[in-house]
Amino acid sequence: MENISEYKQINNNTQHLVVFFIFFALLIGCLFRGINKSTKIPYAPMLIVFGILISNYRSYLGIIGQSLLLISNINPHMILLIFIPVLIFEAAFNIDWFVFKRTLKNILILSVPGVFIQSIMFAICIKIFLNHDEISIYGSLAMGSILCATDSVAIVDLLKELGASVRFNTLFQGESLLNNGTAMVFYQVFINLDKGKSFNFFDVIFNFTYVSIGGPIFGLLMGILGSYWIRRIIRDDVVTCMVSFVICYICFFLAEYTFLGVSGILAVFILGLFMSANGKTQIRPQSEQSVYTVWSFAQYGCETLIFILAGVLIGINVIEQSTIENWDWVRLAFLWVFLVSIRYFMFMGFLPVLQKNGYQISQDEVYLLVWGGLRGALGLTISLIVLVDEEIQSSRLKQITVFYMAGISTITLVINGTTCGILVEYLNVIEFPGIRRKILQNSIKDMVSACDEKMKQLKTYQFLEMADWEKVEKISGLMEIKTQNIQQEDVVQSQRRSTYGGFEKNEILTEIRFRLLRSLKSLYWEYYENGQISGNAVKLLQEGINIALENTQNELKQLWDLIYINFTNFSTLEIMFAINNWFIIGGFAKTYITHHLTFVFEVVQTFIICSKEIEEIQNFLPLRKDFIEKVNQELQFGVIQAQKYLAELSNNFPQILKSIHTKRAACSIIEYQKKFLLHYKSNGYIDDQDYKQYLKKIEKKGVRLENMSFDWSLPTFQSILLQFPIFSLLSPLQLQSLQNNQMIKNFKQGEEIYTKGQPFKSIYIISKGTVKEIITKDFWISVGIGGFLSYAHCVCENDDFSFCSAVALTDVMVSCIPFSIIQGIIRQNREFEQKIYVKAMIYFVKVYQEQAGPLKMMNENTLFEYCENAKFLVLEKGEEIVCEFGGYLITGGVKKNQEIEEIQDFTYLQPSILKIQVNKNSYLIKFQTLINLRTSYLGYFYQIFNVLYFIYFYRDSMQKINNTEQELQNVITIQQQF
Repeated sequence: MENISEYKQINNNTQHLVVFFIFFALLIGCLFRGINKSTKIPYAPMLIVFGILISNYRSYLGIIGQSLLLISNINPHMILLIFIPVLIFEAAFNIDWFVFKRTLKNILILSVPGVFIQSIMFAICIKIFLNHDEISIYGSLAMGSILCATDSVAIVDLLKELGASVRFNTLFQGESLLNNGTAMVFYQVFINLDKGKSFNFFDVIFNFTYVSIGGPIFGLLMGILGSYWIRRIIRDDVVTCMVSFVICYICFFLAEYTFLGVSGILAVFILGLFMSANGKTQIRPQSEQSVYTVWSFAQYGCETLIFILAGVLIGINVIEQSTIENWDWVRLAFLWVFLVSIRYFMFMGFLPVLQKNGYQISQDEVYLLVWGGLRGALGLTISLIVLVDEEIQSSRLKQITVFYMAGISTITLVINGTTCGILVEYLNVIEFPGIRRKILQNSIKDMVSACDEKMKQLKTYQFLEMADWEKVEKISGLMEIKTQNIQQEDVVQSQRRSTYGGFEKNEILTEIRFRLLRSLKSLYWEYYENGQISGNAVKLLQEGINIALENTQNELKQLWDLIYINFTNFSTLEIMFAINNWFIIGGFAKTYITHHLTFVFEVVQTFIICSKEIEEIQNFLPLRKDFIEKVNQELQFGVIQAQKYLAELSNNFPQILKSIHTKRAACSIIEYQKKFLLHYKSNGYIDDQDYKQYLKKIEKKGVRLENMSFDWSLPTFQSILLQFPIFSLLSPLQLQSLQNNQMIKNFKQGEEIYTKGQPFKSIYIISKGTVKEIITKDFWISVGIGGFLSYAHCVCENDDFSFCSAVALTDVMVSCIPFSIIQGIIRQNREFEQKIYVKAMIYFVKVYQEQAGPLKMMNENTLFEYCENAKFLVLEKGEEIVCEFGGYLITGGVKKNQEIEEIQDFTYLQPSILKIQVNKNSYLIKFQTLINLRTSYLGYFYQIFNVLYFIYFYRDSMQKINNTEQELQNVITIQQQF
C-alpha cells in the first residue's frame, strides 16, 4: 500500500519515464556486457544485483528512481506477454534439432515426471520442514511448481561462456525450456484447486492433458503456417523478420488468452523447434542473416530488461515487505539447500533411465546439471501473477511466494551462476582433446611464421621505412604469442612442426574425421546459401553429417549409407509411375516424380562434389599426410558408391534426366543473374532501386521454376547432337556427317569399352547409361548421357594408344564414330578444336601431374571453368609470347629467354612477364587470370600462392630486364668512348 500511495504521488504525465527506463536498462546492459567479456563475470547475476541496488536507493536517484517506481507497478501478465515469447522462441529456434531429437526422451522424462516429482517434494518441504501451516497443500504444490521453472536464458548464457558441447548444451537448454511449460501447466492446475474450484480426478487429468498436449499441437500448426508464409516472401528482409515475430506473438496470445486455453509457453517452444528443424531452410539465404540479427537483438534486449526489472521488483516488493519476518530469511536459506538437494535426488533417481536413452550422462554432468539449475525470469513472473491474483484468498501465500521465488532467483543467479565455471574446471566436464590442442598450437606457429614473412615484406615498403618494428610486434600481439609458444615448448621445438608422436593413431584419425565432417557440413550450408541446392537437400545432407559426428572413431565409409538409407523406399514412387499417364492426376504424379528425383539427384551430386572439394581442403591441415590420406580414402569409398548409385538412377530414369538437368541449369542461370546484378550495383553501374526492382522479377522466376513441370522424352542421338553444348559449334554439314557415320553399340554393366595403352579406332558418344573413365590409378570420372569418350583421344594425331580405360557402370548404349571423321572435323573447325582441347585438360593434368603445377589440385569442374576463360593458341616456330598469368603447353616446344632448357609437352607455365620463345609448332593455353579455385576455403590459399608467385616472378623478371638494360647501356657507353 505504501508503494501504491508513493506511486500515486507521481504526476500522471510521467508515463514517458517507462521509455526512459527501457533505454536506461539497455545502456546498463551494454556496459555490463563489456564487463562480462573482459572479466567473465556472468551477465544475468550482474543485472539482477544491479536492479536490487538501484531499487533500494531509488529515492536518491531522481528521474531514475521515479522510473523505477513506475515500472515496478507493471502488470505481471504484461511481462509474461511481452518478454517470455521472445526468450522462449529465440532459444528454441537456435537449438540444434538433430541433437534435440536424440535427447528428446531424456528431456521429456526430466520435464514431465521430473517436474511433477519435484513439485510434490517442494510442497512437502514447504509444509513440513519449513513449517508453513498457513498455506494449503494445493498452495504448496502451486509454489513448488513455480520453483521448478528453471531459467533457460541464464542457462544459455552460462553454457556459451563455459564452452559446453552441443550435446550437453541441448540437454540443459531443452530441459529448461520444456520444464518451463510443464511447470506453468502444473501451476495452473494446482492454483485452481487452491482457489476452491471443484474438479474431480478425471477433470484434472483431462485439463492437464488438454493444456499440455494442445499447446504443442497448436505450436506445430503455427510453425507450418509460418514456414509456408516465409517461403513465399521474395527479397524482403523486413517482412521476413516481421512474419517471424508476428507468428511468435500470435501463437502465444491465441494459445494463452483465447478460447483455446492451451499452454502458450509450450506452443511457442514447439513453434521455435519447428522453425529450427524446418523453418531455417524456408527462410531464403538472402534474408537469413537479417532474421538472426533481429532475433539476437530482441533476445538481448528482453533478457537485459527482464533481469534488471526482476532485480527492481525483488528490491521493492520483497526486501521492503514489512510482512516478511526474520525467520522467513532463515527459511529461504534452507529452501535453497532443499532446492539443490531435490534436483539432485530427481536426477539420480532417473539416471539409470537417462543413460539408456540418447546420449550417455556421466555422474559429473549430473552435478553440473543440478548446480546449473538457475531460477529467474519465468518463475519470478509467475510469482508476481500470484501476487496480483484477486481470486487467491491467502495473502500470506501471495507474499511468501514472491519472497521465496525472488530470493531463490537471486541466490541461484549470484551463487550458482558465478561458481559454475569453477565447478566445470574442477569436474573437467568440458573436454579439450590433447590432439586438438596440438593442432591449435601448430596452427598458431604457422600463423607466427606467416606474420614474420609478412613483416619482412612490409619492411621493404617505401612508406613504412620509419616504423618501429619491435613496437609493431608488441602492439600487434605477435610478441605475446611468441612468448606463449616458448613457454609451452622448448625453443627448439617451437621452431619446428610437431610430429604428434605422443598421440595414439586412433586419436589423430578421430580428430581428422571430426574436422573433415565439420568442414563438409559448412560446405553443404554454403552451397545452400549460394542457391546451388534446396533447403530439403541441405537438411538431409547435414543430418547424415550429424549422425557421423556422434562417433568419429568409426570410419567414414558409413557416411554414404547414412544418406542412401533415405532413398531405399520406392513404394510411393512406383505408385506415381503407375498413374503418371492418367487423366488429370497424371500431371500431379509427373510433378511429384520430377521433384522427388530432382531432390535425389541434387543430394547425391552435392555429396560427390563437396566430398571431392573437401579432400583438397584437408591437405592443408597441420597433420601427417598419411593420416589425412587414410581418412580421404574412407570418404572416397562413399563417393564411389554414390557415383554408382547416380549411374543407376541415370540408367533407370533417362527420360527424366533431361528435365532435371534443364531445371538445375535454369536455377544456375537465375543465381548467376542475381550475382551479376549485385556486382553491377556494388560498382555503381545501376541504382539501388533499379537493382531491387529487377531482382524481384528474377526471384519470381525462381519461385515459378520450383513448381514447373517438363516434358519427358528419351534423348536420341540426333537430340544429343542438336542440344549438347559441345556439338553446338558444328555446322549442319558436320552434324550430318556425324549422324551418317555413327553406329549403335551396347555394353553390359562391367564390360570394358577400351583399355589404357591399347590402340583405339572410334570415338564414342553416350546415348544411355553411365561410363567410368579411369584416367589414373587414383583418379576416375563418371561420364553420362551426351558424354564424349574420350576427349583425350580426339586430340591425338593418329590412331594412337589410349590415354585411359573405360568401363560401363550400367548397361550402356553408345554411338561409335570413326576417329578419322572426328579428326577431319577438328581440322576444319578451329573453335570445336579449342573446346576439345580444353575438355581434355583434365586428362593431361592427371596423367602428367608432376608437370601440372597448381593445376593438379583442381577438380574437374574447377579446372574446366578456369580453362574456359583462357586463350587457345596455335603457335608457329619463331613466335614469342608472354604468359603473365601462366599457361599450359599441350604439345610442341618453348623456352623462356636466357634459359637453355626447353619446356616439353603437357607442362604448366608459371606466371611471368618474360617472353617465351616458340621452338616448335605448339598448342598452348594462355590463362587470363590468376588461379582462383571456386572452393571457398581452398581458393584463398591459391589466391595468396599465385599473388606471391606472380610478385616473385615479376620482381625476378624486372631484375633480369634491368640487368639487360644496364648491360646494353654499358655497351653503348663503350661504343661512344671509341
